[in-house]
Amino acid sequence: MRERDEVLEKLRSKYFERISRGEGSAHDSLVLGFGEYIEEVYAAYEQHKLETLSFKKHVSYHGTTRKLQP
Repeated sequence: MRERDEVLEKLRSKYFERISRGEGSAHDSLVLGFGEYIEEVYAAYEQHKLETLSFKKHVSYHGTTRKLQP
């Protein structure tokens, strides 16, 4: 859960940086930028979900619960 929150916070920061730089018109930045933001958030969530499921399968297959090395 904490990792997902960190990913979402990074995406929020990236989104608001784009708005503050004024990419496109104000309307484009808010409307189109928000759509892109939602797509990125959803993609990050799906990636996190896949990595979590993959790790759980690995742990159950190998019968280990040791921590991963950074």
